[in-house]
Amino acid sequence: MEILQSLREPCDRKTYGEKLRQAINRLGKSVRTVQRLIIAIASMSKNVTISIGFSASGNGNLKV
Repeated sequence: MEILQSLREPCDRKTYGEKLRQAINRLGKSVRTVQRLIIAIASMSKNVTISIGFSASGNGNLKV
């Protein structure tokens, strides 16, 4: 849970990519699955706007 919450914290693209790779490795899930988990956590919060933009490399960029 902590690793997913750390992905919601503001950071630059490089840092987000590193955190995302760590989450993928620790959880053993795909990029898309990890992003879905982050969205699920964010949806439990009040008044959250979620937008996801995907990079050309497919790593994705999640803004919450």
